[in-house]
Amino acid sequence: MAKFNELWAGVEKLLSGHDSSGSRLAVIEAHKILEAVLDNKGFIGKTIEEKLFWAGYSGKDKEGITEALERHKDIIEKIEYQFSDFEAQEAVRMYKKVAQSIVSKPDLKFSDKLKSYYEIYFSPKSIKLWVNLGIIFGFFITVRILSETEIGKNITEYIINTSNFIISWIFVAIILILSAIIIGLNVYFENKSKIKIKE
Repeated sequence: MAKFNELWAGVEKLLSGHDSSGSRLAVIEAHKILEAVLDNKGFIGKTIEEKLFWAGYSGKDKEGITEALERHKDIIEKIEYQFSDFEAQEAVRMYKKVAQSIVSKPDLKFSDKLKSYYEIYFSPKSIKLWVNLGIIFGFFITVRILSETEIGKNITEYIINTSNFIISWIFVAIILILSAIIIGLNVYFENKSKIKIKE
């Protein structure tokens, strides 16, 4: 918790300067801290909005984090964007409130992470699933079209040879990782079963 407070002290120091660049940096740093807190707690997603969703925040939530995220987006995307010290302080306050709330939550359980992955990437309701299926389908259609021409056949053969090479190394890596896990578990259980003598 000391580290968390130190990080926020740095953000508040940026705000205390009462200049536009300091205020902008304060909001950017507050955003980074919140994202780091979400990552440390195990909330998944490619964007901070996705991570916040799994942490229990979505839409126009009562904490006002959506508004703070919009201020951050404006700062990043619009160089000429101007906002008052009050707006900066409000955005930082919202970031801090949500970050503190998430810090106090227990880490995300493994079963919850699996559920999150399923909902984001594999659920029939997920846009990502259909986008990925479209990309895969498009790839195979492209390969099929290429296989009808001489140049296409050469490209296809190169892709297949490269895939075979990569797959063979993936299998080697999997075997090495499984071997290391088995050896590690064996050593762990062997040490656990030994009688410990206290002085």
